[in-house]
Amino acid sequence: MKKLNFTFICAIVCCTTLFSQTIARNSYEKCVDFVKCKYAEAYFDKKVDDKGVAPVFRNDYIQRIKPQLVDITLENASSRVKVLETLKSYNNGKILIDFIESKKAHFDATENINLLIENLLALPPDMKNNHNGSFNSVLSEEKANLKSFLQKELLPQTAENKTVGTDSTGKDTSAVNHKTTNTLVVYFPKNSSKNLPFKWIIIATAALIVIVLVFFFREKFSVLFTKIQTVTTSRAKKIDEKDMVAKITQLEDDKKNLTDKVFIISFKNDELKREIDKVSRERDLAYQRIRELEKK
Repeated sequence: MKKLNFTFICAIVCCTTLFSQTIARNSYEKCVDFVKCKYAEAYFDKKVDDKGVAPVFRNDYIQRIKPQLVDITLENASSRVKVLETLKSYNNGKILIDFIESKKAHFDATENINLLIENLLALPPDMKNNHNGSFNSVLSEEKANLKSFLQKELLPQTAENKTVGTDSTGKDTSAVNHKTTNTLVVYFPKNSSKNLPFKWIIIATAALIVIVLVFFFREKFSVLFTKIQTVTTSRAKKIDEKDMVAKITQLEDDKKNLTDKVFIISFKNDELKREIDKVSRERDLAYQRIRELEKK
């Protein structure tokens, strides 16, 4: 009975954990592409006017690349990342872009959302003798904006904690939440069933049915489990007895075969002794004839 009650409690805790905070891989990769674009835009906005930047690169960034990064959202970021390839030719561009891209390989669906956001926004470590400035110093403001934006997008929102302001794209966050939550968040939000994928509804329903059945029929389940355990134990004993009988039979057969082999070896040994005796007698006769011939 105590085991069943403990199982019931564990099932409830597991279901609560399952639907509290999870994120799908495609949603996570959209966030990676979004962060990569926003970091690249913020970094090169500050670095494109440096003295060491070639005019050709500066003009290409301002006229072609920058316009594609201005209106980046979580939904279109994945289609805009190709434009970042040009930025890898600039100092630190490849380090920054490849570092953020590498985060796709470290996806963990069970990771806490706040920790996931921290890891997602982590910047490359600064290189020694880097005259272009620390990533953390150049992108500190953008990192803070992105953290606030992702928390509002990925964490479950309620009427009490929902705030209105501007995010890293400069748009009203309340509007962004209404626009993107349905496609990115796979949590169990309060007072809303539209954000929950159909498969999770099926899983939750099945889990709850099992929990209710176990709870209300726990005594019958206990008897059933006892019977199953008894049958399993008896079958295991029968199997062990059969195995033991088979092993004994095999040992007896081996003993018989070994006895036969010993008899054959003994018989051959006797034959060999007889042959040796015969050869010895013939040898003695030969020595005797030789001595007789020598006397003559």
